[in-house]
Amino acid sequence: MHGINVEQAGTRQKENALRQDLEIKQNKLLRAKHDAKVSDELQNRLTTSSTPGTPDNLKILGDARRQHKKNTIAVENIQKQVDIARKEHNGELAKISRNDVENSRQIVRSVSLDVFELQYQGFAVVKTLILNDPNYISEHHDVVRAFRWLWRSRGRHLRFHHEDSMPPRYSGESTILAQFLVNYSKMRPDDGEQLFDLLRIFLQPTTTDFSFVKSYLKGMVCKVLTIEQKKHVMQRFFSHLASTGIEETKVLAIQLLILPMLKNDFEVAYYPHMIMRYEWAQ
Repeated sequence: MHGINVEQAGTRQKENALRQDLEIKQNKLLRAKHDAKVSDELQNRLTTSSTPGTPDNLKILGDARRQHKKNTIAVENIQKQVDIARKEHNGELAKISRNDVENSRQIVRSVSLDVFELQYQGFAVVKTLILNDPNYISEHHDVVRAFRWLWRSRGRHLRFHHEDSMPPRYSGESTILAQFLVNYSKMRPDDGEQLFDLLRIFLQPTTTDFSFVKSYLKGMVCKVLTIEQKKHVMQRFFSHLASTGIEETKVLAIQLLILPMLKNDFEVAYYPHMIMRYEWAQ
C-alpha cells in the first residue's frame, strides 16, 4: 500500500526493538551473575578466615552474606526478564517467518515504481516552470490543489515515516513538496491555512533538515503578514484549538506561529516607547 510494505516495515522495527531489549537484559544478567560470583567468593573467604569470630569480621561477614543474597535474588529476577524477552522475540521472529511465507504465495498489489517516477518527473517539470515564471504556482490552482492533496495524504505520510524503505531517488518527496508549498505561501500570504498545513512536517522525527520551513513560518508571521492576515491566523488557531485535531499540531502552532507573532508585535509596540523614554531621560 502507498508504495511501501508498511506492515512488514512495522514488524521488522518491532523485531529489532525486541532483539535490542533482549540483548540489554542478557548483558544485565551477565553483570548480575558476575556480582553474585564475587560476593560468593568474598563470603567464602571470610567464612574460612583465621579470625572469623572478631566483631569486625562478624559484621563484614554479615554484610557479605546479605549482599550475596541480594545479588542472588537479582540474578533470579533478571533471568525471568530475559526468559520473557526471549519468548517475545522468538514469537515476533515466528510471525515474520509466517508473513514471509504468506507473501511468497500471493501477489501483493501496491504502487509501482513507475508511479513514483512519473511523480518525480512531474516535480521536475513544475520546478522548471517556476524557474521561468515565479508566479506559475500561485496562478495554477489545480497544481497547488494536487500538491496540497499529496501533502496531506496518508501515503505521503507513511512514505516519509518509512523513508528507509523507499528507493533513494524518490525519498525526497516530502522535501520537494515542502519547497513547493513554501514557494506558494510566499506568493499568497493571505492563505493562512497553508501555514498550518506546513506544520505537518514536524509531527514525526526525521534526519531530513526542514529548518527552512521553520525559519519561513517564523519570518512570515513576524515580518510579512498584515494586521488583518495575523487576525485570520489567530482565528484559525483558536478554531483549531477547539477542535479534536492532533494535539501535537496545536503545540507546534503555538511554538512556530502564535508565540513568535505575539512576541514580535509586543516588541514593535513596546520598545519604541522605551527608546523615547530613554532619550527624554538623557
